[in-house]
Amino acid sequence: MIKMNLQFKNKKVLCFGTSPGQRKQCFLQEATINGGIEFTILKFPGETYLVDYPFRTVEVSWDNLEKDLGCLTGEIFDSAVTYDEMHVLNLSDCVNYLQLKRRPLSKEIALKCRDKREMKKTFFEHQIPTADFGFWSTKSELEKKVSHLGLCGRDYVLKPALGAASAGVLHVHSNETVELALIKFEELCREGAKKAGYLPIVEPPFIVERYIDRFGIPVELAVDGYVANSSVVAVMVSEKIDMVRSGLFLENKYVTPPLSDFVTRDLQRIEDIAKRAVGTLGINDSVYHLEMRYDNNDLKVLEVGSRPGGGLISESCEITTSVNLREQHLCLSLGLEPQLSIKRNNSTCFGTVYYQEGFDVDNLGRAIEHLNQVNAFCEFRADPQSRKHILHDWLIAFGVTGRDSKDSYKRFYHAQEKVYHILRHG
Repeated sequence: MIKMNLQFKNKKVLCFGTSPGQRKQCFLQEATINGGIEFTILKFPGETYLVDYPFRTVEVSWDNLEKDLGCLTGEIFDSAVTYDEMHVLNLSDCVNYLQLKRRPLSKEIALKCRDKREMKKTFFEHQIPTADFGFWSTKSELEKKVSHLGLCGRDYVLKPALGAASAGVLHVHSNETVELALIKFEELCREGAKKAGYLPIVEPPFIVERYIDRFGIPVELAVDGYVANSSVVAVMVSEKIDMVRSGLFLENKYVTPPLSDFVTRDLQRIEDIAKRAVGTLGINDSVYHLEMRYDNNDLKVLEVGSRPGGGLISESCEITTSVNLREQHLCLSLGLEPQLSIKRNNSTCFGTVYYQEGFDVDNLGRAIEHLNQVNAFCEFRADPQSRKHILHDWLIAFGVTGRDSKDSYKRFYHAQEKVYHILRHG
């Protein structure tokens, strides 16, 4: 809950897009009511409001954004911000036709944060450790890249350059042909592009990169922090747990601080690499979300986003470090002093429940009621019926707090078992 912040009062902020999750929308609501922010929200097609919005909204489209914003001509905003990966480039473009006291990330930096091809090139040029990669547009180009990178008979990954939330990302196994991989990849991209704003993920060139894991087990990490006055700060490191069980590229289970002992021993190295990667991209006055993987004993950066991480990452960060990443992002966009982290000597574990065959979405309210009873923190989306057939979409996210990582991990799975039972049997 945001307390009244005199620095926020009467600040005019333009927000690009509305999150489909209730908690992010509640944050915007609280920032208006309790913080005194004067928000103007740009509402894109397909976005649904889950709370009563006490501020102005402007309906805009993807194709005619500049024209749609003509109604704001002459207005002056203190800053502009987005909490949605899909609007990072829109935000950087807005300086051309809006009056802002503080400018967002430049188009060049925003492109490095949004386009994975530009990000990979930047990492390579500055010797940031990342998995071997190449770009391709046709089958013959992919075959050449697979051969050139030494990936014949090995696992590799195909991904679109402008995807988000793992849409279109394919893990190709060593025994699969390029022909089969292309069929699967094209289908994933088509499914992902059905979602509003995701159409660019079907545009080549695409990325091929070596699949990496830690001696056969996928181990992925998230580093969340911020950059203020060009100084990069790492606030929280999380471990993505049980990735084999949950799907390699469904980012749906996080434990903070990390659960595995070897990750804990590597924390300083993880933070150092993360800070170098973020600094290389040129991100400033922004929150960031970085993803990293183990490559046996090495660490490789996957990607960086110039906004708060999704799911319940902001809630986890506030519980474990006292830093509200959404509020931090707003502070930085306005040029205000960032919140300082305070370690709270506790732990969180949160995860995402995706639709499964046999689930009765009418029981979702009962599942949420149960989670409230066990003091879980929850996130849910509008129109659960629509979640059934959309790739990589979800019904509910929830998290628990524990004394330490092992305790929160155990509590999470106990709660998840009950949620699954309710969704299947009522």
